[in-house]
Amino acid sequence: MSGYRDLTDILAIERTPLADRPVPPHTLALLERGAARNPQALALRFVFSGEQPTKSVDFTYAELVRRCYQAANLLHE
Repeated sequence: MSGYRDLTDILAIERTPLADRPVPPHTLALLERGAARNPQALALRFVFSGEQPTKSVDFTYAELVRRCYQAANLLHE
């Protein structure tokens, strides 16, 4: 939540209805937007166990979008 200092900031943001915000229509569109802005940025970190948080797998936006299309193509066949 970068840029939000306190509850006052959050309440100010929440005054704008969700329908008036540029929200993507689905999750893939959100990921594609992130990939267009910064493809190598961290999009998802999967932590296998809370007891060993350093054992994880990271996905960039570009990789996550690619994997989404890969899964969709597999299901389409």
